[in-house]
Amino acid sequence: MNTAERIPQETIDKARAFDVFAVAARYGFAGRANPSGESVGPCPGCGGRDRFSVNSKKNIWRCRQGAGDAIGGDAIALVRHVENCGLRRAVEILTGNLADVAPKVDSTKAQAEENTFREKERRRAFDLWRAGIPFPDGGAVAVYLSRRSLDALPARMPGAHCREHADFPYWHHVDTGRTDAAGRPVKEWRIIHRGPAMLWPIVAADGHFLGLHATWVNPRGPKGKAEIFDPTTGEQLPAKKVRGSKKGGRIVLRDAIRSEPDAGVGEGVETVLSWSILRNFRGSLYSSVDLGNLAGRAARTVAHPSLKIIRRDDRQMPVRVPGPDPHPDEDPAKLFSPHPGIERLYLLGDGDSDPFATRAAMLRAQSRLTPTGLDCPIDWAPAPHDFNSLLMERIKADGME
Repeated sequence: MNTAERIPQETIDKARAFDVFAVAARYGFAGRANPSGESVGPCPGCGGRDRFSVNSKKNIWRCRQGAGDAIGGDAIALVRHVENCGLRRAVEILTGNLADVAPKVDSTKAQAEENTFREKERRRAFDLWRAGIPFPDGGAVAVYLSRRSLDALPARMPGAHCREHADFPYWHHVDTGRTDAAGRPVKEWRIIHRGPAMLWPIVAADGHFLGLHATWVNPRGPKGKAEIFDPTTGEQLPAKKVRGSKKGGRIVLRDAIRSEPDAGVGEGVETVLSWSILRNFRGSLYSSVDLGNLAGRAARTVAHPSLKIIRRDDRQMPVRVPGPDPHPDEDPAKLFSPHPGIERLYLLGDGDSDPFATRAAMLRAQSRLTPTGLDCPIDWAPAPHDFNSLLMERIKADGME
């Protein structure tokens, strides 16, 4: 079945209507609901201790992802997070019937429509990036970087194309307070925030534009990021978003392939730039946008050696997390890859996330990239740091701030 074929909306609605707590319990979550409707505990997808919560009244979940930006949503989003899979597979898992996921329109027409939509979104993202300007000294992006102990120079290296937008719109799917004929909540896309943003292009292996990575910044904020909240629920939303596509893409932070055979890759822009300073590294630098784009899907989940959850019958069982072996059916074209000619690729591991789950993800990345001829050592930030917080601490200790 072609993955570009569309799933009938009624099937998506059926999957989306599943009880989120029940789906989380299927993956081992056993938090008890309190009077406010919140249940808190380890995330069934990425571990932790209390980063995951389910609001049974609103039928939504939320995960803080350690020190990262929060994610969450409905039952489909939960399955995609735990299984590290796409929409079609998540709907199939929830409904349990592959026939329900089959498209009811001509596949050729559906694929053409999907391709048209993706191309329009890619062009919209490209236009948004072009609407920005190369970030100036003293501007919002430069101030944000300085708050992260990074000066402007690392973000202006050869191959980097960082831009600043003074009034970038933040679109969010908000509850209108209305219901449709079937009694389901009606949501619509609205701009809920505008402000300065740091923009990076996401490019494919051949260099063509795939998408846009935006970070909304607030130079007066505690960490330089904007604080954005859902106008209906009051939940804090991620200050980072991707427009267009990230699959198989990368953010180029420095292109040094003509002079250096080594490169480094990590999740976040700030993490990778900080690592290059700490290690005095001169090779090419990449952000993979997120860990899933670097590590790929796991062949299976494995029991966490120390994290436990308490079931409703009071029995303890281990939290299950994605394991270290790559999924055999993973398409390498849809995952990160470095420039041709790179010989050694350093994989940057954060020390501020659950060590077992993060190590499994980094081993998946190592396992899938090594057979391509790359030497892929893993460089770990010491707990409880990522490389940016480590850089900030060392600069503060050296009295350089």
